[in-house]
Amino acid sequence: MNTTNIREENRQERFARKKKETRFYVFRVMTTPIYLIPSVIVYFSSFLLWIYDLRGSSYYHLLQPIVELNISILGLFIIVSSANIPFVTSFTRSLLKILLTGWVVILIQFSKLDQLDQSVWIVLSGFAFIYLEVLFDINDCLQKVKEFQFKKVRFFNGSFIKSHSIPITIVAVAVINLILSYFISDLLKSIA
Repeated sequence: MNTTNIREENRQERFARKKKETRFYVFRVMTTPIYLIPSVIVYFSSFLLWIYDLRGSSYYHLLQPIVELNISILGLFIIVSSANIPFVTSFTRSLLKILLTGWVVILIQFSKLDQLDQSVWIVLSGFAFIYLEVLFDINDCLQKVKEFQFKKVRFFNGSFIKSHSIPITIVAVAVINLILSYFISDLLKSIA
């Protein structure tokens, strides 16, 4: 009789634990878009400074492919990171390293495109690879944050950072874009 009660308690405890985990997962899935949408808006707003700085220059026509490329990179990052499967992340990173730094460069060099078009394609493939790597690297760092707790801001702790690493990563890269926009404007002023 005593072992039956222990088994029953274990079943009840397991059921309660699984129910709690399921609620947490469903809550996380439901709240992720709430944090993801503003971070994506901040990310694309950071490109407004690039557009403002490059307006009227000879490089302005390059912004459309860069912004389109960033939309694809960001979408790929969100999809791969949301899966939260380390093998998928590693495989995607390795595939893109080989594809963008090796094959695309070789195929473009031997294509019949003129020199300017070849240069643009090579620069854009490098740009895509670097931005995707930075997104994955920052996300990996945020996933490795140790547990901590701020006393004044109760919700801001290690588990918050881990569970919201994708939006935080996107905002961090947006900040990097904002910083780079000042360097771009200074560089354009010195070239002109």
